[in-house]
Amino acid sequence: MPIHPLKESPVFLVAFVALALLSVPLTGGRLGALAHVRFRGVGLLAGALAVQVGIISFVAGGPSWLHPALHLATYVAALAFLAANFAIPGLRTVALGGVLNFGAIAANGGVMPASRSALVEAGRRHSNNTFDNSGVVTHARLRFLGDIFSMPAWMPLHNVFSVGDVLIGVGVAVGLHAICDTTIARSCRSLVRSRRGDVVHAS
Repeated sequence: MPIHPLKESPVFLVAFVALALLSVPLTGGRLGALAHVRFRGVGLLAGALAVQVGIISFVAGGPSWLHPALHLATYVAALAFLAANFAIPGLRTVALGGVLNFGAIAANGGVMPASRSALVEAGRRHSNNTFDNSGVVTHARLRFLGDIFSMPAWMPLHNVFSVGDVLIGVGVAVGLHAICDTTIARSCRSLVRSRRGDVVHAS
């Protein structure tokens, strides 16, 4: 049975980011502060996302090496975008998650290795019409970095996800709270300053 394009997209991250955004006003933050953030190299990220959506959900056929190569290229472009914006809170953690995902994908010929049990639990099936960016790989390398976790099929946005995806989600949440100056971010900054003060006094 073919997979709906939404099921092939990073829905775990979409859900995580949505929850992080909702948590900002609930913890005293100002979402309006996001309007003042300036990113470099936005075209790199936009191009990477466009290519990923295309090869995963719409464009079929072509040489067997083409889709895996394009998949890897999108990660390189996205990581370059992140590197250009390391000054923005949370993006170093996002980049670490991206590097872990890239490592697993590169080690397995352009496909993210997935746990068979996680795929079954998430209700994922392979599509014969599109490039399967995540699937069971025979003798997979770096399997522990693959899509070994799942959102069950009974959930609205069900899919498999990896350790790297978790780090990306955490990095986005950290960035949102830091930029929007929530009570959580202020408490974390106070805790860091307090510990630094303790270290100075101890020395």
